[in-house]
Amino acid sequence: MIKKIFEKNWAVFALYTIIFAIIFIPYIKGIGNFWDWGWPVTNEDISNIFWNSSYSWTDFNLGRPLVYAADYWGRLVLASLELLPLRSETSIYLLLTAISTISSYLLYLIVRKRSGIFLSLIIGILAIINPAFLYKLVSGHLDYLISYPIFIGLIYFIFCKFKKDLKSYIVLAILVALVGFQIQYFVFALLFLILYFIFKKEQFSIKYSIISATIAISINLPWLSNFLMGANKVSSISGRASSVSFEGAMSAKIQNILVLAFSDATTIKYYFSKPEFLYFGVISLIILTIVAIFITKHKTRNSSDELIMSTMWLILALLSTGFFHAIKVVPFSTLSPIFREVGHFAPVAVLFGLLIIGYSKIKKRAFYLGLLAYLLIFGAINVYTVATKLPKTDYSKAREKFQNYITFWDENQSISRVLTYPFFGQYSYFDQSKDDVRGRLIENSGTDSVVDNSGIESISNYIQPQELKDSEQYKIVTTYDVDNLKDKNVKYIFDFSEIWESNFERYAGSEVYDNDLSLIKNDPDFFNKLMEKNPGQIVEVEENIFEILDTKDRIYGENVTFEKISPVKYKINISNLKESTDLTFLESFHSGWKLCQHNTQCFLFDESHREVFGYANQWTVDSDSIINNLNKDHYSKNEDGSIDVDLILYFKPQTYQNIGIVLAILTLIGSAGYLIVLKLKR
Repeated sequence: MIKKIFEKNWAVFALYTIIFAIIFIPYIKGIGNFWDWGWPVTNEDISNIFWNSSYSWTDFNLGRPLVYAADYWGRLVLASLELLPLRSETSIYLLLTAISTISSYLLYLIVRKRSGIFLSLIIGILAIINPAFLYKLVSGHLDYLISYPIFIGLIYFIFCKFKKDLKSYIVLAILVALVGFQIQYFVFALLFLILYFIFKKEQFSIKYSIISATIAISINLPWLSNFLMGANKVSSISGRASSVSFEGAMSAKIQNILVLAFSDATTIKYYFSKPEFLYFGVISLIILTIVAIFITKHKTRNSSDELIMSTMWLILALLSTGFFHAIKVVPFSTLSPIFREVGHFAPVAVLFGLLIIGYSKIKKRAFYLGLLAYLLIFGAINVYTVATKLPKTDYSKAREKFQNYITFWDENQSISRVLTYPFFGQYSYFDQSKDDVRGRLIENSGTDSVVDNSGIESISNYIQPQELKDSEQYKIVTTYDVDNLKDKNVKYIFDFSEIWESNFERYAGSEVYDNDLSLIKNDPDFFNKLMEKNPGQIVEVEENIFEILDTKDRIYGENVTFEKISPVKYKINISNLKESTDLTFLESFHSGWKLCQHNTQCFLFDESHREVFGYANQWTVDSDSIINNLNKDHYSKNEDGSIDVDLILYFKPQTYQNIGIVLAILTLIGSAGYLIVLKLKR
């Protein structure tokens, strides 16, 4: 009877939905505050998931060009969740349930081709309920979590639906374009497709592949345009990634991979005991045995799928060791730091291991039942861990704590920046559990997701140990001098020291902070010392909110006023300009910033564009150049001979992004339209 029910796919989907809805119930009030968990605690901030990084220039920190944003369209979809009449904690709960259900269901469909219902059901659940995927759930790698079911969908499409025709290649292009929500998945998808077409040459078409690649690239043009047109460079991002890498993230021992502990940075080792890891190691022995059987029987008809899975699993297991970091050949050495965390390979390696088991076609009943029993216990251990060990945060309490700061900012918005105290990240709420597991606060030590998602322009407190002494925060706690902050357009300091504290010392050696914990832990006298050191320059405008007086405007110069239109565009008015004035723009220097007239094409004063304060932009604007280069209707002369002029400060690469967005939308519409027309014809 049960078997007959689950022969219907809708029943399987419903079962998975119920299972994961129950597993994630403990996190119905909110999940997060460990590592990268940063889901907004207020529903009104969900749209900022997209808008904070939607232009070719972002306001993050002191401003920077848009970096890898392969999640561009996906974030737009996530931002639309704000339209639902739900609290943010409900949205993330439903999102996790949906990701898990879809992943398990798609894996079930793939495995069901070769295995019975019960084994397929169990393997489907294990797509999510395994140590490697636990690492991503614990760490809050949301982009990775979303890419995962898309990648499984790609595997399903290739193994179950793909044909050598234009329709299939267009569907493939869309899946590849979207799978890079987490950018490493582009590599996983490319590796998988290369292996597929090597083993199934008859399915490959050069003509259709060119069309497919063009579609996939076109859909990603909104963020690729920054790299294609030089606004950002892969080498600079790789250098940054390399500088913040650490040994525990870049490598893993073979024995750790086989017992599913992977690299130290995954934190998997904090959640399971040695006997449990030994038990997990059995699954690797099972996979290795099946792989050996597949290889010895490679001449068997229809064995190519198994060989693809086996080869993919072996490659991913090898990559999980991090051996490639030793290769110093360009361009590999430029790209490898982007994959500095070898734990990214872990869930995909386990996924292909599960596929191998699902395709094993075990005929002996004793072996089959033994495998089912082993996998059930494996699943039970991981279900308990997922249901009890993920980090929790009560979003409603967090909203109460931060409400007065958000209200203040809404009522006192200015084109200026905010700094929050305490500094240095790795925050623990005072009213939440701080369970210490071998030196790590694995349930309550994370980023400032409130300010990061609020739309408040802030100086980030996410600081790596090797960057500590160069940070503005370190300069303040050692000198109490706010002049640097004035040069950075910082107008307010919010005091969160009654809400949480930093645990920076847990993640950095004591030599990094000169063995002085007072520099990085909450100091109840910090603001008294700050005001004493800077008399008349800092005032407490509201409880725990301090204003730095005489902070420099984002854009300033003699008789200059401005209006911010967007992160990439400012409208500037200069009045009574007689000879020349220096115009300073307090965002990170970039040659893409241009002064122009309203059409954003006539670039002015480029030859005087220079870097000041070690980071910012400055131009010398003179009246003669304006008179000689602009029509009289673009400026006005005053009786004393001075002029008034309106200018636009514009980030030129935005023009290319705008073109990319149009092309991407047209590509999506054209591809979808073609598929719909084909469907209607049939």
